[in-house]
Amino acid sequence: MGNKVNQAIRHILPVIKPGDPALENWLKTEVVAACDALAADPSRVLSLSQVRSNLAKHHELAVEKAAEVNRSMKTKGGAHD
Repeated sequence: MGNKVNQAIRHILPVIKPGDPALENWLKTEVVAACDALAADPSRVLSLSQVRSNLAKHHELAVEKAAEVNRSMKTKGGAHD
């Protein structure tokens, strides 16, 4: 797992703004906690295909919800074509 983490960090580093308080807080709280949890229970790690599948499901739900909102707005006269 260490090599994959190193690769992910190398990809992220160019966009990180050092000293950003929100980023520092996120790294110290959420990222450390997530890493600790995965180290304690490696069975929680998702494969790339599992992550892609989960993202696809969430995207599909978001698209459906957006379409539903759009239909609702057109029905109520809130959107103009």
